[in-house]
Amino acid sequence: NAARNGVGAGLASVEADVGERLDAHGRAKTTFDVVVCDPPRFAPTKASLERALRAYQAVHGKALARVAPGGFAALFSCSGAVDNETLAETIRAALRDVNRRATVLRVLAAGPDHPVALAAPEGRYLKGFLLRVDA
Repeated sequence: NAARNGVGAGLASVEADVGERLDAHGRAKTTFDVVVCDPPRFAPTKASLERALRAYQAVHGKALARVAPGGFAALFSCSGAVDNETLAETIRAALRDVNRRATVLRVLAAGPDHPVALAAPEGRYLKGFLLRVDA
């Protein structure tokens, strides 16, 4: 898709365990202009929420630490037990952990091809934030 849209030059796409990959980049002190962090569903149930929030905070912190100053981060959760405000709080905590600041450019959700029934709000499990990351 990147090549078809004329943005393929210099673009690298990697599919890997996000925590392991970010740890490797952290050891190398590598930074990127854009980091997309879409981890697996850490909170399959409400009972797993506390553990999941710690995991989101940790992985989002690792991702935020790899963004070059002025770069962008797209951070996601696909856990139905995590609402937008809770995800935002884990991202705020992650920013504090890595001593960074960021501005929310857009709150993200599933596209129109992923409708959510009013009777089943748990279908609104895809969520994220697009951030510009400062110093």
